[in-house]
Amino acid sequence: MRAEGQDAAGGEGVIEIKVLGTPVAQGSKQYFVSKSGKATGKETAKGLPGWRSDVRWSAIAAMKGEGGITGPVSVAITFWFARPKKHFGAGKKAAVLRQNAPKYHTSKPDADKLCRAILDALTSVCFADDSRVAQLFAEKRYCALDGQPGARITINAL
Repeated sequence: MRAEGQDAAGGEGVIEIKVLGTPVAQGSKQYFVSKSGKATGKETAKGLPGWRSDVRWSAIAAMKGEGGITGPVSVAITFWFARPKKHFGAGKKAAVLRQNAPKYHTSKPDADKLCRAILDALTSVCFADDSRVAQLFAEKRYCALDGQPGARITINAL
């Protein structure tokens, strides 16, 4: 994790963040009305609070006490997912990746919902609000044989 060329005034900079763990999408909210009549929303995705916390703490560590970018930003996120057993051979070849094993993760969770969880976690750490994101690039991939699930986030000042 590192933050380069960053200053509190939002000068040109690049922030690189690596977060380990299985990425969790920000799902829908379930709304409840309390006895006092106030409507409150609760996230329905299991594991979301922990994932957001991991992202936030990784970003804080990468920032090294520097301020966030104040202008528009470009965010590129690569999500890494563990490979299912069906991507590997059988028997003696159980540790060998099949030739037809896909490189990209094309099943749920959706890329846009994964990005929402990341951007919400980075708000007020790397930038004031996720409305500052003028460009967003996302990619869902499977881990290499020795890789770990997680996310790699690169934030560039525009």
